[in-house]
Amino acid sequence: MKNEITKVKPIDEIKGILQQKLPEFITGDPNKYINSVLLEITKSKADPKKDLSVCTPLSILTAVKQAIDLGLEIDGRKHGHLIKRNINVGTKDNPKWVAECQFQVGYAGFIYAIKRALPDINIVVNLVKQGDIFQINKNNDLDEYTHTYKDPFAGQDKIIGGYCYISFTLNGNKYAKIETMSKQEIDKIKSCAKSTDIWDKWYEEKAKVAIIRRACKILFAGLNNDKLNNLVNKDNEDYDLNQEPKQEPRIINDLPKVQFDEEEDEVECTPEQQKELEEAEKKVKDNTEKLRKEMEGE
Repeated sequence: MKNEITKVKPIDEIKGILQQKLPEFITGDPNKYINSVLLEITKSKADPKKDLSVCTPLSILTAVKQAIDLGLEIDGRKHGHLIKRNINVGTKDNPKWVAECQFQVGYAGFIYAIKRALPDINIVVNLVKQGDIFQINKNNDLDEYTHTYKDPFAGQDKIIGGYCYISFTLNGNKYAKIETMSKQEIDKIKSCAKSTDIWDKWYEEKAKVAIIRRACKILFAGLNNDKLNNLVNKDNEDYDLNQEPKQEPRIINDLPKVQFDEEEDEVECTPEQQKELEEAEKKVKDNTEKLRKEMEGE
């Protein structure tokens, strides 16, 4: 009976740690992250290969903090995704595999960050497939394009490239720029990834990230925005940059330094949720030291 009382389930461990630690580095109510993260973990349990509940609580906390630092949400807006990765913390001859959670920036996250920097911006990111009619008209600072789909439901094997179209007004001047990538260029980016398992699962999502990433690096090299720069740097961690093809930036020099204003959405817990959080906090209080020792390998 004593073991049943003191035993802490993984989801309770995670809930308790998030509730205990998130207030240290977030302004406002941390429950919007706690509730959405727990929902993502619960949904992932349907697939053992994606089950986030088996990841170390410390890695989940780290992934959530990365999302917060980047100003991104972990919810239905798909700014980013929590991904389960098996990490070998041992040696090649004597492997010791540990499931860890990592935060992957989604293409919607890049769009969100750019719109925070330039509120009037319009961004279109699409993939072009075999049979589509895609045309570009370059006209000084005002690029134009047309894209007619042959089959909007064509599969991944029909992709021949993609593009990112960005238009905005700055200091009274209108800009419209388009950056393109061929299928070969996209696959070159994939080949530079330190791990291709995410690419294999969500190729189209990662292809759009690669296209936006190039557009940000080329068009917005003069935008002194910490969160946008950090977003690109976070995505860089997944690649061997020594292998990645280099692109010459076309800097728009008069872009102003823009500070992000943090949005604080008020999130209220139901009495049942509050009770669960309080119970989790009580449970984790008695297990914090044990978890710390396990994480540090003591």
